[in-house]
Amino acid sequence: MKISLRSRSSGELSTGLISVLFILALSFFILMLSAAGAEAAYSPLHISRGLPGATSTGLPALMVNPAGVHVDNPGQFSVEFNMGGGLGNNYFDYDILTGAVQDENFSDIVEDLGENGLNAYAGGSGSLKVRAGPIDDFTGSVTGFFGAEADFSGTIGPGVFEFLEEADDKLENVDDIEDDEFFQELQDIRLDMGETEMGGAAFAGGGLSLSYDITEAAGPEVDKLTLGGTLHYRQGELGHFTADGVIEFNELIIEIDDLHEDLDTEETYETFAPEGTVSFTGEHSDSSTASGMGLDLGIYGEFDDRFSAGLSVENLTGSLSADSGYFIDGEVDIDLEELKDDVIERAEDYYGDPQEPDMEPEEALEEAFVDVMNDKIDDSYDERKGEEVSYSLPLTIRLEGAMEATDDVDVAGGITFASHDLGPNDVTLSSGVEFTQLSPLKIRSGLNYSSRRGSLAISSGLGLDFGTFNANLAFSDLRAIIGSAQSFETGLNLGLEF
Repeated sequence: MKISLRSRSSGELSTGLISVLFILALSFFILMLSAAGAEAAYSPLHISRGLPGATSTGLPALMVNPAGVHVDNPGQFSVEFNMGGGLGNNYFDYDILTGAVQDENFSDIVEDLGENGLNAYAGGSGSLKVRAGPIDDFTGSVTGFFGAEADFSGTIGPGVFEFLEEADDKLENVDDIEDDEFFQELQDIRLDMGETEMGGAAFAGGGLSLSYDITEAAGPEVDKLTLGGTLHYRQGELGHFTADGVIEFNELIIEIDDLHEDLDTEETYETFAPEGTVSFTGEHSDSSTASGMGLDLGIYGEFDDRFSAGLSVENLTGSLSADSGYFIDGEVDIDLEELKDDVIERAEDYYGDPQEPDMEPEEALEEAFVDVMNDKIDDSYDERKGEEVSYSLPLTIRLEGAMEATDDVDVAGGITFASHDLGPNDVTLSSGVEFTQLSPLKIRSGLNYSSRRGSLAISSGLGLDFGTFNANLAFSDLRAIIGSAQSFETGLNLGLEF
């Protein structure tokens, strides 16, 4: 890999800055090719109320609490198609983006991201589910399902944005900076790549779920008690990338007469060079070779005719792995004194015989600097194939309670905890309500706060329930309509009961 860089000996563009920005671009390019992410359940019923979904019943409960699958089903068989998707982050919304573009000012955004960094995610899924039961003496139900999903998430550490902010401040009046003061202005700028990681997964799969009624084993104060479990299989592609380390920008000064003993001058070659170490690692599977199993468990109960509660654990055990994959290991390690020696040694060859030089001393040093930096970048990473790639599926715990406030109003609240192999963990607090007075129309709404998103969301949705046929549509944050939402998820399902 070779790049064309310009040096600065008398006011030209800083090569060191371009070099490190290229290293960053290279890192994020590799980062985007490397992926490992988390599964998301885009169920309209729990999106619309912003809830964990642990008290959901019927087929919509499959991905959030398998114990509730066969509860409240009017028939012995049901079929449901589900699709959904979403994206979000911990900072940007439509108003912030459009305001910055209109004002042509991104400095406030960079300053804010320099405090907490940027977390972002996106995903989508589609599935088909078929349920049978209860039948005769069998008091539970069995559900088969298959589908496809893609999820991506990432974090850019605050140090990257702190670097951009500091560079912007120091070069705000770049036209007024004298050439001999340029390096002094940029000296000691630090780039900290800590907390930077990205990943994703794209896969297809299916599985079987069992929901079983154990009410007879419970006490008389329990109206209904069910247990459920889901075993799912996935196959697809996954990967991830992480970066860490600090680079500081300093002035590199080389005496021209260091190039050869016959040169007698006090002139110097000056440029701007990075100093420090940034390491990055990544791995990704061969296309469609990663596979694995996962196990979900849940319990659901109804009490005193008005109350219900549910607890579920998604991916209690589970991982994706591939027998073969690609591994990326890299480290950009630059010491200013070593860099200086390497440039001088390379420039001596370019300069040649001082009696009949091949090029001017400044030109030889400039070309040597560019080539040495290119070599360091070329030698900074290694990609190999053949080792096992593995990724732990995200562990998600959902706890929820619900109450029938009136004949036409149900209210609920819950908490969700998600632990990710990569990226920040997430704790979500939520509450929601469902109105059924306009039957067969159901109106749903809710509030939820996510620690990963760092903001409050106002969710909403509609449902139609005709007994044999039902449909549900949901939106995770109504504020997206007016431009102030930092995340947005939507889901749609269509179901038949018979």
